[in-house]
Amino acid sequence: MKTAEEWINDKSPLDRCSCECETRCEEVESWLKQIQLDAMKEGMRRAAEQARPIAMNLASDSSHIPVIANEISKAILTASEQLTKKDL
Repeated sequence: MKTAEEWINDKSPLDRCSCECETRCEEVESWLKQIQLDAMKEGMRRAAEQARPIAMNLASDSSHIPVIANEISKAILTASEQLTKKDL
């Protein structure tokens, strides 16, 4: 999967832009970055969903494992919510 930066550097869709539509090019770049950000957040949400069952499967008889598994999932979800375009 290409990153937003790779798509922007590729410039294949942006090559058609002229000086007259510089604003439009900036909109395309912003759009590409938003797609990448959404994909990163979705990937982290999926990781959070998988973290809990994996931790539970690794559990033997420790009563702390469910708490730890929930905390791992919460930490991943919190991190995904804090992602911004600056993180790209």
